[in-house]
Amino acid sequence: DDELLCLPDCQTSHDPSIDDIFKLLQDVNDLAAKLMIGSKGEGFFKLSCVDDGYFLNGNLISKEDLYQTLKGWMRANSGGYLITEYLRPCRSLKKYWANTPNAIRVSVIRNKNRVPEITFAYIRFGTESTGSVDNASLGGIICKIDLDNGKFFDGKIIIDHQLLDCNSHPDTKQLLEGDIP
Repeated sequence: DDELLCLPDCQTSHDPSIDDIFKLLQDVNDLAAKLMIGSKGEGFFKLSCVDDGYFLNGNLISKEDLYQTLKGWMRANSGGYLITEYLRPCRSLKKYWANTPNAIRVSVIRNKNRVPEITFAYIRFGTESTGSVDNASLGGIICKIDLDNGKFFDGKIIIDHQLLDCNSHPDTKQLLEGDIP
């Protein structure tokens, strides 16, 4: 509804305005924008500022067009957008795929009157076809994580709606086995 709200951890030097989103983008170079109501990478955008040029998901965009995009997000009937820092993979996971955060997902179940229990975990890696996201539904890779030792293994990829084994990353050729740092 044409409103910008700052998250509690927002830098105090920035106000809730589109102009200050541009200032923040110039300060940090990359931001992530995600639909508040969305899944499977839908509505995810990587905003970048490099040498006074602006990029949306790696594509050059004029400052005015980016401004109008941000303005449009404020009017969208989608629940709005969350704009946060853009996360990069740690050094040891970059060798698998450096262009996405390579998110770890942990599933926790809590039955009534029971202590919460971690049931499984996996890591996602992006690929050339996923762009700025690492979702398996868009061509990313998932690997199981052994909860006892932190090792990841058993890579899988979805191709033509089928879950297939993927022992090596299709773009980097790295064997999809390793340790979660």
